[in-house]
Amino acid sequence: NQTPEQDRQAIIDATLTLFNWKTCYQMLSMSNEEMLIVQKCQHNLIEKFISKITFYYGKNDHWVPEEIYDQMKILYPHGDIKKCINKYEHAFVLKHSKELANFVYEKMKNKL
Repeated sequence: NQTPEQDRQAIIDATLTLFNWKTCYQMLSMSNEEMLIVQKCQHNLIEKFISKITFYYGKNDHWVPEEIYDQMKILYPHGDIKKCINKYEHAFVLKHSKELANFVYEKMKNKL
């Protein structure tokens, strides 16, 4: 395990190594596309693939209000809709990538 200072330094090093005008352009293009195209839930697609989807909602996720979890449980009562009880942050890759990888592995191991 690394100290918080080592984590911060690793993030800074990775950012400085990977960040350039191309990645900035791609990031802005992707966010622009998300804001323009992804405007409402496509219920028909969710219904079609509900048996293959796991929705995993974090606590204190400022991107998705907790009420969405409750709404999804009502809309898709047979769906695999989970609420994180482990306090993983939205940017889970920074501190909880192994835990989330294990969660995905456990979900997928009998399906492949």
